[in-house]
Amino acid sequence: MISEMIAVVCIRGTFDQLELLTDSGKLSPEVRTEIVVALKEAPLPGLIIRNAFLGEQAFARLSHEEMK
Repeated sequence: MISEMIAVVCIRGTFDQLELLTDSGKLSPEVRTEIVVALKEAPLPGLIIRNAFLGEQAFARLSHEEMK
């Protein structure tokens, strides 16, 4: 649970920094548009981490089964 919370905070921080960067006026309109689209299409941080943990769990199970 703690590992998931830490990861979610890190991902949210990255999203926040990207939003600040897009608002700064330091990017070309094309790059800004690409970042905005990517942020809008990105899944929620909690879902990203959940999927990562599920993927790791599936990999661990497969590896364990192969070692038997």
